[in-house]
Amino acid sequence: MEILKIIDDVLVECLNKWLTSVTIPYGVTSIGNRAFRGCESLKSITIPDGVTSIGDWTFSYCTSLTEITIPGSVTSMGDYAFDNCNELSD
Repeated sequence: MEILKIIDDVLVECLNKWLTSVTIPYGVTSIGNRAFRGCESLKSITIPDGVTSIGDWTFSYCTSLTEITIPGSVTSMGDYAFDNCNELSD
């Protein structure tokens, strides 16, 4: 069985203003620390069933983020994973 991970810091401080939506591919099981930290234009994220862990600060400072789908398969959520995502609501 292949385990896929989005590595730490892959798009940290993303300056691409066109990146407004992210769909994590099926088969990914882990999203690394700070992977999308500071992607200020990011508005929506879809995480598929099968992802089990989201790292520390992963989506922090995604200040435009308003929509995210987190599946029940996620059993580990890192510290401050959504810190300063002030547009998110319950």
